[in-house]
Amino acid sequence: MTLYHMNPWRSWGHYEIDTIQFPHGVEGMKTCVVKAKRMGIRIGAHTLTNFINTHDPYVSPIPDQRLARTGCSRLIRNAKADATEIYVENPVIFNNEKANWLHTVMIGTELITYKNVTLKPPYKLLDCKRGAFGTHPTSHKASEEVSKLMDHPYKVFFPDMNLMQEIARNLAMRFNETGLEQMDFDGFEGCLSTGQGDYAIELFAKTFYDNLNHSVINGTSMSKPFYWHINTYCNWGEPWYGGFRESMQEYRMSNQSLFDRNYLPHMLGWYLLTDSTSLPDIEWMLARAAGYDAGFAIATSLEALRTNPNTTALLDAIREWELCRRDHAFSEEIKEILKDPSREFHLSKVHTVVYDLYPVIKVENPNLDQPIPRLGEPIRIIIPVR
Repeated sequence: MTLYHMNPWRSWGHYEIDTIQFPHGVEGMKTCVVKAKRMGIRIGAHTLTNFINTHDPYVSPIPDQRLARTGCSRLIRNAKADATEIYVENPVIFNNEKANWLHTVMIGTELITYKNVTLKPPYKLLDCKRGAFGTHPTSHKASEEVSKLMDHPYKVFFPDMNLMQEIARNLAMRFNETGLEQMDFDGFEGCLSTGQGDYAIELFAKTFYDNLNHSVINGTSMSKPFYWHINTYCNWGEPWYGGFRESMQEYRMSNQSLFDRNYLPHMLGWYLLTDSTSLPDIEWMLARAAGYDAGFAIATSLEALRTNPNTTALLDAIREWELCRRDHAFSEEIKEILKDPSREFHLSKVHTVVYDLYPVIKVENPNLDQPIPRLGEPIRIIIPVR
């Protein structure tokens, strides 16, 4: 069982602890980890693998020369520190809009953003913002290299191969300092920025893993053959595109046979608990988890939990369904029924180890647009004595 912090870092790249959330920095995070461990809970922290925030020290105030580049050209005229038009030899790299969200170039130790490029010679970067992302505006001479930085829709930069491994070591160091015990290699595909394909993906995980001084449970956004030796689970399925029943459901269910074939634990993915999440929604998901004997993750916030009038019932339901699932109370026959996404169930606790599992029956009502849910005859569930 893990409490997984969505982003405790001041920035990605160096992974310094955010002192707004943890005023005592590393020691504050370490205290949380120790406190949770006494309660049988591990603490994890999220990041996006090798993504680098624009305010990280690798970018500002002096950009690291190991930031990944998509290509380069050269200045054909001198550029003063306040020039808003910069003359370049070749426009091809700069006018590619397929992967150009930050429109950022690096000349020496200055980052410059631009809006577009002229279509005819002399080619110019137009509407330039000098000293972007906290760097310092500087005069540049003709023939200096102008590099286009690789970026992403999340408004981040990427490292080259050497910097990527340094970032993996930074992350491992922070986990060692704090005792954090769980992380997903989310955004694993970012390692492709190095130009080294699958090798870079595998190497980032291995570098992180080899520099740890304790076990870290880990999942991933994508899996490659070597990573199988490091990986703990794959929890695929995102909640951002619909409710509990709509967001990537077919994908979540089809993954279960993939996990079977690869000796991985069953996981249903992420679900979003909001201020309007209902008990039927939670139990719909919990029934699938019980049917596939699968774990899952829930994204939520204190605000959502405090605002939702059903929070107590929702958390109670998660606890009771999970007790039954993890203690193998559901027979194989019942589990097959629970896998059916068209069916709904309600679990009611009768005694310490005795539960009633009610099928939910939808009764048509001519006076209402929606059928009325009714509870059918219960199935008695008993947690086996261990």
